[in-house]
Amino acid sequence: ILKETYIVEPGVEGEVTINSSEPIPRASLIPTLESLLQTQGAVLYRDDTGGYRVAARSNIKGRGFMPSASGKIKPGYSIQVVPLRYIPVAEMQKILEPLASPDAFVRVDTNRNLLVLAGTSSELANMMATIRMFDVDVLQGMSVGMYKIRNVEAQIVAKNLDTLFGESGNSPM
Repeated sequence: ILKETYIVEPGVEGEVTINSSEPIPRASLIPTLESLLQTQGAVLYRDDTGGYRVAARSNIKGRGFMPSASGKIKPGYSIQVVPLRYIPVAEMQKILEPLASPDAFVRVDTNRNLLVLAGTSSELANMMATIRMFDVDVLQGMSVGMYKIRNVEAQIVAKNLDTLFGESGNSPM
């Protein structure tokens, strides 16, 4: 239907049947195929020749995929590098790992505040949506004020502010 070249690698087995009450739009065919393959433990990806390959998910690691930093998710299994602007990468990892599928790949580069993600296009889309939800500027629209402390020592105020806004506090700051 798509007039695409594809190769099914050894180790991929299974059978799926799909029924649709309406024609599937052409743009939805690859994502639909990806979903079907996932039910059988397989993934779809583009190889060096531009054709598609179907591989067992358990055999996909170490394939040398070229990571993308464009933010645009390609059809099939791929690797995405995501720079974070506002949230520390270790915190984002804690948020993503319980939400990601067990086979998804989530790694961090703390020095550059980067996430390295790998998965199918639907898995990456879900992780990217989660990242957009949490990687926000919590100070946007707020202002800063400087106040001279008159009736209490600065150390006491600092301790109270740390309790409210520090690591032990409940503030997003």
